[in-house]
Amino acid sequence: MKCINRLFPSFLMLALCAVCAMVSSCGGKTENVSTNKDTVVSVDTAANRATVADAAEALPEEDTEANQEDEIIERVKEIYAAVKKRKSAADYDRLEQRYTTRTWRKAIKAVLAKDAKSEDEVGFFDFDYWSMSQDDGDLKVKNIKVSNIDVEKGVATVSVELHNYGSVTPLQLSMRREDDGWRINNFGTLLQEMEEYVREN
Repeated sequence: MKCINRLFPSFLMLALCAVCAMVSSCGGKTENVSTNKDTVVSVDTAANRATVADAAEALPEEDTEANQEDEIIERVKEIYAAVKKRKSAADYDRLEQRYTTRTWRKAIKAVLAKDAKSEDEVGFFDFDYWSMSQDDGDLKVKNIKVSNIDVEKGVATVSVELHNYGSVTPLQLSMRREDDGWRINNFGTLLQEMEEYVREN
């Protein structure tokens, strides 16, 4: 009996230590949620990730619009640099193919077809729509501004100033993203005027 009484306190102490160890090992798990058997993610960490993801989704739209505006401005500069260098009918054809939309080229083709049947020697155009003048040897384009853009639809409105031999002609370009980049779909209201001209008897 004396032997048993001596061993009991030691046994009791061992049991208490084991219980304390189990409790302390479980204490930190109340703040965690298990996503599967192998991964444990902190609630705070999951919330932070969601916030960062939401912010990342919001940024590209604004960033894309700004990038597209810059791209359009550079494209207009490129177009008018090419306009200034043109010398032959082949150069005009290349301008049309590279920098205007299919809709614009179709309208031009219809106008030229009607002009060919007309007795009027001048035809629809008595000026150059690239420069909005009859002579553009001193042509410069300035103050290019994207006044309206819809990235999803791929359309934009651009205002420019055409400086030519001391005169300044404001022009609004309707642009559309087509094939390899932004192209001119309309010079002012010329597209509508061409369509009306072709419909006339």
